[in-house]
Amino acid sequence: MSAVDTMQTLTRSDAERAVRRAEATWEGLDEAELWSVVRAKAITNQFASQASHMRSGQALLEAVAREQPQLDGFAEFAAKLSTALA
Repeated sequence: MSAVDTMQTLTRSDAERAVRRAEATWEGLDEAELWSVVRAKAITNQFASQASHMRSGQALLEAVAREQPQLDGFAEFAAKLSTALA
């Protein structure tokens, strides 16, 4: 059984709650702290342990990359990110 097979099934409200928590965390950081969050090491391990059965954030990210799930709202996020980086 792979790590992906053992992941919890999250509901839309779980995902929305996670996004709200991430937004609140982001807004509460000062400039010196933002880089560590962008690099994701500050949050992926904690998120992985709370939202899945993965032992590390890296394992979760690798599983997501391998499975490539379609995420609601991601296309809009990607478009906003592309616009911001242009």
